[in-house]
Amino acid sequence: MTYTKNTWLARIGTGLNKFKNTGTLTDLVLTPDPDTITQAGTPFSAAWLNNIEAGVAQAQVLEFNGAPTGTAATGQLALDTSSGAVYYYLNGWVAFAKAYTATFSSSGWSTNADGYYTQTQTVSGLKASYPVDPLVDVALLGDDAAADLVLIEAWANVGLVTTGANSLTALCPSAAPTVNLPVVVVVLL
Repeated sequence: MTYTKNTWLARIGTGLNKFKNTGTLTDLVLTPDPDTITQAGTPFSAAWLNNIEAGVAQAQVLEFNGAPTGTAATGQLALDTSSGAVYYYLNGWVAFAKAYTATFSSSGWSTNADGYYTQTQTVSGLKASYPVDPLVDVALLGDDAAADLVLIEAWANVGLVTTGANSLTALCPSAAPTVNLPVVVVVLL
C-alpha cells in the first residue's frame, strides 16, 4: 500500500471548547456548542489513522543479512546488515548507498611532498570515484562525551578525505591527529 499524504486543516472559530448539557442534571450529556465555526477542520477517521499507520510501517527500514529478497511497497528501505548497503524498492530491490568504516592510526601519519600530513587506509570495496562525493565523518563513540570531544578535535585537523580503489586517504594541512581516528564513509551507488 502506497502512503497517501493528507493536508490536515485546523478547526477555526470562537468558543470551540464550549459545551451544553443536552441531558438531565443527574445524567449529563455534553454536546459541543461553539459560538462560531469558520473552518470545520479535517475530521478524524479510522481510514486516516490507518493511513498514518501504513505510512509509519512503510517508513521503517527492513533489515536483512545479505541482499533483500521478496517484494515490498514502493519506497521501502532495507539495510543489508552484513555489507552495510542500503536498498530501495522500486519494482525490485536497488542498492543506492553503502557505509564503510576505517580508522586512521595515531602513528600512521607521514608528510607528503606538498607538506600535508597524510595517511591511507585499506577499505575493501571503495572505488576511486562515485557519481556523488562520498560523505565522510568521524565515528563518535556515543557513550563517552570526553572521548568524543577528543575525536571531534582530532577530526578538525583533517582537511580532505579521498577515496581510491579499496582505499581511503586523509590529508591534514597543519597537524596530524594524535589519537586513533575512526571514520564512517557513506557512498551513493
